[in-house]
Amino acid sequence: MTRERLAAVLADPARVSELGPEEVAAALEDLAVVRAALVSRLSSVAPSPNGREHEDRLLTPEQAAARLGLTVRQVYRRAHRFPFTTRLGRRTLRFSEAGLNRWLKHNHKP
Repeated sequence: MTRERLAAVLADPARVSELGPEEVAAALEDLAVVRAALVSRLSSVAPSPNGREHEDRLLTPEQAAARLGLTVRQVYRRAHRFPFTTRLGRRTLRFSEAGLNRWLKHNHKP
């Protein structure tokens, strides 16, 4: 689905009836990616002790594995159990660095 077509549907949801099944499926996937990115953005900005906002980094599975002392395969298998996992798409995972640090502080073993 093109950005223009998606923007038109967002501006006027009644236009959904103009979409074919393949466009609906594509729009839902696009919206899921945007939703995940927006949720990640909300959770990535936290106030710091001095009152300023502190931005969190999203780590790749390879980076998270290195921090956790696990293999990348183990990180993928356990991702659903980690509270700091962010799904950016159907097959794209990222991990909140701040969340991982908090989790490590309270859980010595992954």
